Amino acid sequence: MLHATSVLQKRELTWWNGEKRNRGVDVAMALPWDEVKRLMTEEFCPRNEVKKLEAEFWDLAQDSGENLAYTTRFHELSLLVPHMVTPLSRCIEKYIGGLPRKRKTRNYAVVTPAILINQAAPMVQAPAKKPYVGIYPLCATCNYHHPQSIPCRLCTYCGRYGHTVNVCRTKALAGQVNPPNQTNTQVVNQGVPAIANGQGGARGRAFNINANNDVVNGTFLINSQYASILFDTGADKSFVSLNFEPLLAKTPSQLEKTFTVEVANGDSLTIESIIYDCSLELNDHTFPINLVPMPLGSFDIIIGMD
Repeated sequence: MLHATSVLQKRELTWWNGEKRNRGVDVAMALPWDEVKRLMTEEFCPRNEVKKLEAEFWDLAQDSGENLAYTTRFHELSLLVPHMVTPLSRCIEKYIGGLPRKRKTRNYAVVTPAILINQAAPMVQAPAKKPYVGIYPLCATCNYHHPQSIPCRLCTYCGRYGHTVNVCRTKALAGQVNPPNQTNTQVVNQGVPAIANGQGGARGRAFNINANNDVVNGTFLINSQYASILFDTGADKSFVSLNFEPLLAKTPSQLEKTFTVEVANGDSLTIESIIYDCSLELNDHTFPINLVPMPLGSFDIIIGMD
């Protein structure tokens, strides 16, 4: 009691000194803590204020991805209006009732700077495809935009244009043991060597791989650093976020000729540097890769068609 009342300030301290004068110092200091809380509630939380708190608590819900703010306010209101969360079963029911409902999401294979890449997909109608705003002409053979001096990308496995055999989803799906629509698996044969049990330790191991018909993402080793990586068949090159770039411990090299990258919001970014000879480790296999530094969203690395 002595410690609790010693931190009172301003109006609260004036009120407590008045209680000690009215009751006597010894009697006031001997009051149980529950009684002191009741007196403080009557003094500083009149009924009209309590009704406002009750109304706020009744409508309290997590309306965004920030769970910490919702949980903190829930605990604060639980202390101010405890009758709304008594007994414990009612408290649990109230907390769970304020959490957002889970919705099915779809991963879009795009290079998105400074925003989250995982976005909720419409359930009925697919999003409209953004018009091409780049500088390269439309190829009449493959129906993709690319320089005339560069040949069309043709997969030797499925015979389709737009990608090469090393990133062919048809080939990867053909080797899968699990169903194609299964997600959040531990090992997915999306063109990635499987991990032998008891061999190789955690080197290059993938944790929490997510796969669907569009993208594959997971956690892998690159330059001996664990990174959140998205394998994006729609990207022409491989990219590294500006936040993760210092962990690679490599100095970017200036490009002799700059090029432009088109991002999801329709803007274009001018690329002037690249990081050569990075090492992507998958199980006991090491793959050389060049990375272009640029602002990314929720991933550290995006592996493209190059």
